[in-house]
Amino acid sequence: MSRFSALSRRRLIRGSAATTLGAVVLPAPGRAEVLVPRSLATNLVAASPRHWNGRDCLSLELTDDEQAGRLDKTRSGNGPSFAIVNRGFGDGAIEADIGAELTGKGAPDDRGFAGLSFHIGPDFETHETVYLRMTNGRLNVPPPPPPRIDRAVQYVAHPDFHFEVSREAFPGRYEKGADIAIGRWHRLRLEVQGRYLRALVDGVEVLTLDDCITQVAAAPSGCSSAPDRAAFSPISVFSPPSWRSFPSRKQRREGVVISRLVTKPLRYQRLGGVAGHDLISVS
Repeated sequence: MSRFSALSRRRLIRGSAATTLGAVVLPAPGRAEVLVPRSLATNLVAASPRHWNGRDCLSLELTDDEQAGRLDKTRSGNGPSFAIVNRGFGDGAIEADIGAELTGKGAPDDRGFAGLSFHIGPDFETHETVYLRMTNGRLNVPPPPPPRIDRAVQYVAHPDFHFEVSREAFPGRYEKGADIAIGRWHRLRLEVQGRYLRALVDGVEVLTLDDCITQVAAAPSGCSSAPDRAAFSPISVFSPPSWRSFPSRKQRREGVVISRLVTKPLRYQRLGGVAGHDLISVS
């Protein structure tokens, strides 16, 4: 996909509505085939449709210039590298099947990054992301050694709160272990309400936070990849008018777990999907 100019990105972001990942994946009239999620804008990555591991998907890789800059250390390894696939997200849930593979184009210690970004600011200057380091997962054979095995899931907030900062100041709080592996599909779900975040991998809770950095009414969301090749299929969003799946602060202190989403009656619109999975917009 062609890169957007800064002016184009500003117009896209400022004109965003309160929807999120996947809502642009609309079936064309009269077409029966399943569509792959499409990116609206990219930053530091190239996005393209691809068939990987038995599924049609959206594939992301760093651009050649960005990959070269990271290898020769002339560019930051924390650059905001993602594709926006919808225009706005505040509170709610984002989930996608994601996977990653090593391409050999990056550094020898690349970890197979793939994740979901949200609350993306104008010109990509800010964002929050939860990403998976696939080679750090417990399902790899052989499994990675400590401490890598406890660093498979990571929360970051760009530009000033990446893993180097959180790992030094709050070791083990913003990164956790997970049952994942390179070269496999895994379901990543993020539930967000204000400063509260809950991340699940294949239905298992892996990370909870109540001090997320950014709070916005609505902002773009997207798929994140660096520095390897990441795949995304299908992407879904749940942004109900009443979101009560999260425990209260008192319940969280008491260790109460609320696992079922309870909402007001919702309107569902089928938007298509990928490889037999439905993509649904909730309003």
